[in-house]
Amino acid sequence: MRVRIGDERKSFHPVALSVAILLVCAAILVGIYGRRLDERPSGNLVPLGEVLDALRQMQVAMQLDAIHRSPDAAGPTSSDIAELVRSTTGGSWRPPDLAPSGFVPVIGGPIDLPGCAGGGGLLYERDGDQADRFLLLFFTPDHGRFVTFDTYGRAESLMSSQTFAEVDDETDPASAATLAYSNGEMLVIYRAASAEVLEQLRNTLGAP
Repeated sequence: MRVRIGDERKSFHPVALSVAILLVCAAILVGIYGRRLDERPSGNLVPLGEVLDALRQMQVAMQLDAIHRSPDAAGPTSSDIAELVRSTTGGSWRPPDLAPSGFVPVIGGPIDLPGCAGGGGLLYERDGDQADRFLLLFFTPDHGRFVTFDTYGRAESLMSSQTFAEVDDETDPASAATLAYSNGEMLVIYRAASAEVLEQLRNTLGAP
C-alpha cells in the first residue's frame, strides 16, 4: 500500500470563507461611509451646502430691499449690530468694521436658515452702481454642527479656524462667491458678487 506524504489537499470551509469575504467588504464600506453612518442617528449635523442654498435666496431678497429702500433710511449702528448678535445668538462676537474698506451696513436683522438655531445677517453696500457693491454677512452659533462632504461623500466637520470657500458657478469668472469659517463660537459666512472681492477683504473679514 502506498502512502502519499504531503499530498493532502487543503480545503476551505464555505461558511468560513463567506464570513471572511463579508468582513473584508464591511471594512471597506466602513472606511468609505463609516463616518456618515455613525452620524446619521444623531440628527444634529447640518450640511453647510443646505445653509448656503437658503442664504443665496435670502441675499437676493435683502439686496432688493436695499435697492428700494428710502434714500433717508439709516443703516444699523454699532450698538444695533451688537444687540442683533446678542439677541439672535446670545454671544458677544462682533463683526469686523468694514467701513475703511468702503462697505457700510444698510440692512440687518434675524435670519432663520435650515439647521441654524438663531442667526443674524447684515447687508453691506459701498458707493457706486456696480454689481459687486453688496456684501452679505450671516452668523449663527456653531456648536460643531456644520459639515461639508469630501469626494467619497464622507461628512467632515468645519473645524475651528478652518475656511470654506467656493463660487456658485466655476465656469463663470464673474460668479458670486462664498467664504465661510468657524471661530469656535460662531459660523461666519460672507457672500459677495465675486471671489475677487472676498479675497481682497479676506484679512479684514477675520477669516483664518
